[in-house]
Amino acid sequence: MPNAPDTYNTFHTSQVLPFVENDKDLFPSREYAEPPPVVTEDGLEEWFVDSIIAERARGKGFQYLVRYSGYGPEHDRWMSGRELKDNAALDTWLAGKGSG
Repeated sequence: MPNAPDTYNTFHTSQVLPFVENDKDLFPSREYAEPPPVVTEDGLEEWFVDSIIAERARGKGFQYLVRYSGYGPEHDRWMSGRELKDNAALDTWLAGKGSG
């Protein structure tokens, strides 16, 4: 029945397969290319921050777990609030905390 709200697609757990990490040597074409950093006029490398996903207290301030655009969770990095002071992702994170 196409319009039955109490009908759900189901399958047996024997049909679920475990996750297998990609083998870069066997399947190099399946590896996602990570975007290169932006190089400023001063020769400094910068990356775009996609979002902040966590925070923790450190000393007198906070550190934020940053996820970069085009990169996976293995590249997440803790950065101080001082390093992120002019970043829109930090503004979004702090605005979301105040509304919750």
